[in-house]
Amino acid sequence: MKNILLTAFILVVVLFGCTAPSYPISEPIEESSAERSAPTDVYDVPIDLGVPLFERYGSDVSRRIAMTPRDLIIHDGVLYVGSGDWGGNLGPVEMQCYDLTPGVWKTGGTLLDEEVNSFFLLEDTLLIPGIDPRESWEWGNLYVLQEGTWQTLRSIPRGIHCFDLAYVNETLFAAVKTERDFLEVAVSYDMGNSFHLVPLQKNDAPVTDVRFYFDLITIGNEVYALCYKELYRYDGNAFIYSTSWEGKVERRSYNAPQKMNLFSAKATVGEITYFSTGRFYACYAADDVRELIPPRSEVVQDLYLFQNKLYLLCNLLTDEGYVVTVYQYLPQEETFLQEASFQSAIPAVSMAYDGKAFYFGMASNNTKHIDHGRILKIETLYVPFADCPSCSSLLRLLCRAGGVG
Repeated sequence: MKNILLTAFILVVVLFGCTAPSYPISEPIEESSAERSAPTDVYDVPIDLGVPLFERYGSDVSRRIAMTPRDLIIHDGVLYVGSGDWGGNLGPVEMQCYDLTPGVWKTGGTLLDEEVNSFFLLEDTLLIPGIDPRESWEWGNLYVLQEGTWQTLRSIPRGIHCFDLAYVNETLFAAVKTERDFLEVAVSYDMGNSFHLVPLQKNDAPVTDVRFYFDLITIGNEVYALCYKELYRYDGNAFIYSTSWEGKVERRSYNAPQKMNLFSAKATVGEITYFSTGRFYACYAADDVRELIPPRSEVVQDLYLFQNKLYLLCNLLTDEGYVVTVYQYLPQEETFLQEASFQSAIPAVSMAYDGKAFYFGMASNNTKHIDHGRILKIETLYVPFADCPSCSSLLRLLCRAGGVG
């Protein structure tokens, strides 16, 4: 009876005018105050799916870094977890998979690299760029999922660390760090069966960088390389340094943990490319990139695209730990709609969504922490009036408070 009355009250509130907890783009907030203030909110209670790699690495503190869930993706009803650590050389990677229908963990094969840092969905084919092959460094690996089995293409020349992939104009690009920290891009015209290397050039010289920020971003029909904060445009022969983003793109990490590398997550909605560097940016054209600031100026850790809707994974550092929040970004309204939020001792570093539940990969520089490598799940509520940001946001808040869903 209590739930029936609460549901009726919710519908009355919605139908007779509501003020929404959906947020317009905020003005910048000072780092010190924003990072230390916890929002007042009703929090979700995640479901614990366990630490899938604990049996392999959990008993040895020096090896627990390999449990880090660096990327998550859902494909054909299966949640794939990218893990490993190229610095510790703790491979090969055992692909951990969570079958959503029976709700069970299984092993999805062994990859002969030290780390899986990112997944790439090309139409309906799932790809992985290998990081630090356990075989000869003469060739780097590209993994292709075919009928549930990972096929290995040893086709990336000198591909020691392959950080990212991009596909444009029927051409596959791979961001590669070769020997002596040279940054190059491997280019393939036959879907990864063969590649050739093209350089990054600044002032007619090749580019080296000891940091591990090297991403590919597509803008319209062009591909760009983002090395830390520097932009390079592909001219058909090389990636040439561009001044278009000078002073416009920054990297942002947590106050703690300091050492958690933030690789860019990318998503394209319509004609706009979005990417995160700890901050959140919209790229309308090569010379028009703008920062979009979440409601509480959180660190933006991951992006996830589902049915052409864009979701942001954000972490806010508080005195008690972290508040982890998922927003849906609504481009037309230029607002952030809160979808889920929970409190945690450590941040979430990766996220996936299937329309029914959000999945989170938890990690900390303190790999001794009991939650390092843990996968959490928050089931989403069915919300009437979902096309109305004001109505759906308030309904979610009231339903969580009253236990309706």
